[in-house]
Amino acid sequence: RIFHPCILFVVERFPNLTETFIFRELLAMMRMGINFRILAIRKGPSHEMQPCALPLADLTIHLPAIFPLMLDIAHSLPGPPIGRPHRPTTARHVLSSMFWSLCAISVRRLDISHVHAHFAFAPARLAARIAKKHGVPFSVSVHASDIHIQSPGELCAALEGAAFVRACTRHGMDTLNAKTRDVLAGRIHLARHGVEMTSCPTPSEQASPLVLAAGRLVEKKGFSHLVRACRRLAETGIEFRCVIVGDGPLRRTLAAEISGNGLESRIMLAGPRSRDRIAMLLAGAAALAAPSVSASNGDVDGIPNIVLEAMAAGVPVVSCASGGIPEAVTHGTDGFLAPPGDDEALASHLALLLTNEPMRRAMGAAARRKVQQDFDIERNIRKLVGLFGAKVEHGDSETGGLEGEKRE
Repeated sequence: RIFHPCILFVVERFPNLTETFIFRELLAMMRMGINFRILAIRKGPSHEMQPCALPLADLTIHLPAIFPLMLDIAHSLPGPPIGRPHRPTTARHVLSSMFWSLCAISVRRLDISHVHAHFAFAPARLAARIAKKHGVPFSVSVHASDIHIQSPGELCAALEGAAFVRACTRHGMDTLNAKTRDVLAGRIHLARHGVEMTSCPTPSEQASPLVLAAGRLVEKKGFSHLVRACRRLAETGIEFRCVIVGDGPLRRTLAAEISGNGLESRIMLAGPRSRDRIAMLLAGAAALAAPSVSASNGDVDGIPNIVLEAMAAGVPVVSCASGGIPEAVTHGTDGFLAPPGDDEALASHLALLLTNEPMRRAMGAAARRKVQQDFDIERNIRKLVGLFGAKVEHGDSETGGLEGEKRE
């Protein structure tokens, strides 16, 4: 059953291999009968289309390729940051204004009653303009990089007109509150991401000595520290192999570090993999390594998607006390948290899980229970739907008022 109004979700790119948490939520809303469309600023490569996301393809509007090119050119020109109010008229301003206007026109035939953007970058600015054109409210889900690498002024410019802002971690919520001060008072709400327990592999009775890691190969993921931790493990004689799934700008740097430490036979850079392939690797893993750190530009992780997927599969996590990760992983109960950048502690925690099967099983079971209790997607998505003003019970959805609703 479908409730109206129609919600327009604005995303940077679809399909997108690294943002499955967004499309997982949209699929959950589809199962609830919520009527929506997706506006993607850029079209992702076809090989990034996950089988599970195929039902969303028919609901997605892709902008003509010339539109994001205009925005890219505008970003390259000198002038005040795009999205700031009261700017002088410059080529940068004119080109970006044309982009916003053309995008709004591209969805003019849709019956939109709410616009919601993922990330407080271009999607949030576009959502604000579409909402203004249609005379409807807009809202934004903030995640990690958008909170941490933007200045308070940039965040306020992107979010000040929003009906509400959804944060997916307490850490992100607190950081956004501190950066925007009173501008968003009473409008920031916590609604966590989640995973589908039924789609996660069942815990393995006898795991192989596999340490799995997955994520974009960027500084904040801390994979250089994992390489050095693996060197320490190899020096102790513990049997293991490490697979790092993902791609990014640091791939060559990591390959050189692996080679420089003589770990080519121990660590494999596997490149991008589908969620199904990652699930297969998780099914046989002894541990998930997520050695997150604060990047030099201030970026930190929220709760990486792979952390929740591993915990749901009964795989204990070795991570760092960074960003929102301590909200999911409890040190010594369902995983381990090392100080960020502490290679020795990472190695020590991984060694325990590789050599102590009873501990690994107990922590894996606790991790699975944690996700069932706190990160079940069907339960958590109702918080976000509630912010849209919809009351959802037993698969039915009714229109409710957005005004005055405050949830966490």
